[in-house]
Amino acid sequence: MWNRVPLLDAGQRLDGTDVLPLTTEPSGKATGDIYAVRFGSSEADAGVSGLTNGGVQATDLGEPHDKPVYRTRIDFSCGLALFGGKAAARLTGVANG
Repeated sequence: MWNRVPLLDAGQRLDGTDVLPLTTEPSGKATGDIYAVRFGSSEADAGVSGLTNGGVQATDLGEPHDKPVYRTRIDFSCGLALFGGKAAARLTGVANG
């Protein structure tokens, strides 16, 4: 039997909670945050850039004796970096509706 992951909205964690939840102000108004990002392709762009260390590496692990499957290990070290103080911003307290 297959282990099934429940269907989630793209903005939810595995436990079903929102990644960017709305909060309720004392006045009863629901508010949230908006994030803005400027992407760049190099440090000179003063934006957010992706970083890699060695690229994608695949290792063939072969076929195990107990199952008719092939196994492959894929390693990919990656990250993000901000190259500038204005590469990312957050606007808080945005009213919902």
